[in-house]
Amino acid sequence: DHLGGGVATLALSIAKGEQINIEGSGQVDLHRLLRFLAPLELQPGTLSSLQGQLSLDLSAVLPDLLAAPLPLAGRIFLHEDSEIELATTASGTLATVAMGFTDGLGLTLEPGPDQQTRMIASAATASFTLQEDTHKLSGAGIMRDFECDFLTLEPCQLHMRTELEAPELNLDTTTPIRLLQASAQLDTHIDIREQGLEIKVSPGELLRAAKVQRLNTSLSDTAITAERPVELYYRISDGQIKVQAQRLAVLLPRVSAPGLNIATRALVEELALTLEPTNRFTGSSRVSAPGINLQRPAGWLPALAFRADLEFDERAIDLSAGLGSIKQGELFSMSAHYLVDAAELTGRLRSNNINFNATDKRLSGYFATWPYDWDILKGEIALSSNFVWPGNAQEPTLGARIRSDWRGVSGY
Repeated sequence: DHLGGGVATLALSIAKGEQINIEGSGQVDLHRLLRFLAPLELQPGTLSSLQGQLSLDLSAVLPDLLAAPLPLAGRIFLHEDSEIELATTASGTLATVAMGFTDGLGLTLEPGPDQQTRMIASAATASFTLQEDTHKLSGAGIMRDFECDFLTLEPCQLHMRTELEAPELNLDTTTPIRLLQASAQLDTHIDIREQGLEIKVSPGELLRAAKVQRLNTSLSDTAITAERPVELYYRISDGQIKVQAQRLAVLLPRVSAPGLNIATRALVEELALTLEPTNRFTGSSRVSAPGINLQRPAGWLPALAFRADLEFDERAIDLSAGLGSIKQGELFSMSAHYLVDAAELTGRLRSNNINFNATDKRLSGYFATWPYDWDILKGEIALSSNFVWPGNAQEPTLGARIRSDWRGVSGY
């Protein structure tokens, strides 16, 4: 009837033969269950509270303890009015998760190999909400088509759609990054394996933030969209995470740095990222921006086109890039090295011979917009330059040593 000081109220029918057959239904009070487990030291260390009620039907076949032991067999079905709310505390962060089962949840016990008991869970639909206090993170989501064999983990999978929001999110990276009014929408398929998790994120908008701040650079109304599926692998043995993305679109309508504003839409392709549990990471990708709009205090600069191959880790970024105009394609090649902590960029820029004529190759014709009242109509130019951008300086200024070869250049 009542078990464990009101932990559960069950109506059971028990028949004993060669085995013990149990049929029943009832409710389990999760708050009282947690209080019951606490003195027995069975409560997980990070679990700070547990609320809710499970409404269930059950059937089971137990072995005769006097006979040879047999694996358990049975079934528990949680009704749709079952509710679970738990709070966990880890590293000073409190997170609360509430879950309900729209179509119920089934747990089946059946004999497995080597006298083991196999537990299989399945649920057509489950909903959940999330609250986290450190970053004020809140979220809601729906899980569908959940199925898991906890003995073999074959299969163990689910489809989950999650929406998250945070008014302010501080990322504890080597150089702190702050996101304001951030939101994420994830449509994921999750496979749980013995070695870890495999997560595939469907195409769609992944992240949007009203503002991203890092040192003296800020990004406004930034959005990241997956144009192809994103794959994530989590290895249980050491906590390593690998991310692969074939094509991401990054919307940057306003990037503000001292003395310069930038607006563009970039494509990130063939991204491969490995994150270690020590906060170290390595990665590579290909980035392109067909139109980069630049604004200095004196006015707009000619729009540029950019493509680059990148290799990076938590300390530095190395890139090999091409820089040019929207209309004429690549005009310059560039190699550069960026130090994350110092926010310092050093590199080399050089061009092939650039030819001009008054008919179809005047300098202004290389660019979609030309904001100057001067132009080059004739001749040939070759340029090379070493440059430094000391980003953490009080008033960072681009410094460069330029070599040029001007042949027969004329204009107005």
